[in-house]
Amino acid sequence: MRKKTVIFCFALPMLFLTGGCETSGQQYRSALRYDDVGNYVEAAKCYRQAAERGHTMAQVELARRYHDGEGVTKDYAEAVKWYRRAAEQKCPDAWYVLGGLYKKGEGVVKDPAEAARCLRKAADLGHARSQFDLGSCCYEGVGVAKDPAEAARWWRKAAEQGCAAAQYRLGSLYADGEGLAKNPAEAAKWYRKAAEQGHVDARYKLGMSLCGGEGVDRDVTEGSYWLCKAAKQGHKQAREMCRKMNAKWE
Repeated sequence: MRKKTVIFCFALPMLFLTGGCETSGQQYRSALRYDDVGNYVEAAKCYRQAAERGHTMAQVELARRYHDGEGVTKDYAEAVKWYRRAAEQKCPDAWYVLGGLYKKGEGVVKDPAEAARCLRKAADLGHARSQFDLGSCCYEGVGVAKDPAEAARWWRKAAEQGCAAAQYRLGSLYADGEGLAKNPAEAAKWYRKAAEQGHVDARYKLGMSLCGGEGVDRDVTEGSYWLCKAAKQGHKQAREMCRKMNAKWE
């Protein structure tokens, strides 16, 4: 009987120890609740607890806080450390931000080639913004060899995911025949997709295509509609065209 009592006495502290432990998911949710009430210091503590246990989104959020100085002292090097940990778990958002840090030289030595490598990691995981930015690197030759065809390939991937900026740039490549065969119809198609999302340059280009019948049936009425849309957003060339056509955009 005494033996059982001894075993119980040793086991009891262990029950309290294991019962009081939260999972990384619970710690992450606790951090969210602290955020909701504006207690960013306690939120950061909870994010760190979850991050140290491998919670990917907590690692990303903790990294962002070190970058912005929210609830913790601003520390770019610490931000890089936590973004890298999340990136190692194949988090595309973390790879994307790391690319930006290497591009700017925040917390790391500025390195365009490493920035492009990080963007490629995220782009390969399907991250649309990284695909667009990587396409821009390829087009401009920043961190990688200049290659309009490779730019077109990445912009297409982003465009197919609905990235308006990529849709516009892909349309421009088709219009100019740069990196792929010139195709006014494809140019107009991608301009339209971007224009429908509010992209001001795409609205101007689509309006001009319609007015001139480039890649689409000539339709001055619809063309002026898109030109007015762009003009209303402040596009100078669109405003000039609207004045020439006596089209009211104000």
